[in-house]
Amino acid sequence: MTNETLPSDILGFIIYAPGMEPRLVKGGPIFANVVLLDEINRAPPRTLSALIEAMQERQVTIDGTPLELPRPPHMVLATMNIVEVELGYTQALPMAILDRFMSSIYVSYVSDAEEVMIIKDIDRIEHELSTLGSITSLGEVAKLIDDVKNVYVDDSVIGYIMGLVREIRSDPRVQVTLSTRASISLFKLSRALAYLDGRDYVLPDDVKVAAYPASCIG
Repeated sequence: MTNETLPSDILGFIIYAPGMEPRLVKGGPIFANVVLLDEINRAPPRTLSALIEAMQERQVTIDGTPLELPRPPHMVLATMNIVEVELGYTQALPMAILDRFMSSIYVSYVSDAEEVMIIKDIDRIEHELSTLGSITSLGEVAKLIDDVKNVYVDDSVIGYIMGLVREIRSDPRVQVTLSTRASISLFKLSRALAYLDGRDYVLPDDVKVAAYPASCIG
């Protein structure tokens, strides 16, 4: 993303030519199953607003024509350089955009020992990345999504989720309160964590682990 990225660069566009019917070019990256927006904080507001419909309604509209996005899965991932935001080089993302991401993960520096290992193995790492083939299929990913949806969440655990949300909303130190999307994200992330731990039910400990990445976005 750059300050010159247009909505049409992400969604697609309509071609108008003399004597011809308008032709829809559905060539934007938003129609991929997994979309990575690198340096999302560099995008202009108009381009960011084009993402709202895609991330919430699972469709986009080009010149009045609604177009359904692929499903399942359809995932939007983004990276953001928080240093540029803190220094004022780029604007902070609007809450309407942040609220549509399920979670936020802060990636810090690795340890000195790990960085030495990366430096020593960089040739092998780059070779493996350049030769990496397909490691899964859309069908397998869709099955994983369905399996996670079958993870049981007891009403008492949902009550625990709502207790956390209420406490955060009522805390005077919190400048921006949590939306319902944050509660939903916490619910979904807890199921996913339980599944990754080999369980078909959610524990309060799963909610504790999911609380920070879910609530810091909502």
